[in-house]
Amino acid sequence: MRYLLLPLLVTIILASCTMQQPEDSNTTQEPLVEETPQALQESERTPGSFSKYKRGSILDALYKEQVDNDNALRDLEDKINRLYNAKDDSIAAFMKYDNKNNSYYNSADNIAQYIKDSSLKNQIAEVIKKSVANYERSISADTILLNSINKQYIRLDDMYTILKIVTTLPMIETYQKNEHPSESTMKEYLQELKETNSKIEDKTKVK
Repeated sequence: MRYLLLPLLVTIILASCTMQQPEDSNTTQEPLVEETPQALQESERTPGSFSKYKRGSILDALYKEQVDNDNALRDLEDKINRLYNAKDDSIAAFMKYDNKNNSYYNSADNIAQYIKDSSLKNQIAEVIKKSVANYERSISADTILLNSINKQYIRLDDMYTILKIVTTLPMIETYQKNEHPSESTMKEYLQELKETNSKIEDKTKVK
């Protein structure tokens, strides 16, 4: 999964950061201006939600917008969600098998405690212990697989978070460039404050 996800992630980052060029390269045109993402436009205040993330996040809304407009990213998103949903099914058969074996050994340990003869009790305890060791050796490959699945599942979760961040960073940066408000209103208010304070000072001077 690591080798599949990282190249796709790099591709998406490059695609997100590169401005699409006009098809007719022979025609001189003004540089394209990236449009402010809809999720950040004043008329588009409805927050989005996607996959397992909290509803109402601005990052979530931006990511959903990008997914809706990018076929490659949409395919990757579908695959990620399928992997999230398929984990339990992939390990269900082994977990059921392992649980039954562990349940048996727990029962054997419990019932062995009722043996009155201490010598016999110790002997059967050793028999059970040996059987448990044999069982654990028999599932060693399964245990390695399960541990690897859990490790890669955690990595998938981390990489998915990174994917959402690197996908939406260029979008918020576009918003910053396009929508930075004029300073005039703040400057006018500051000037009025200064003038009013000055008048108050003049009126309150002790003669």
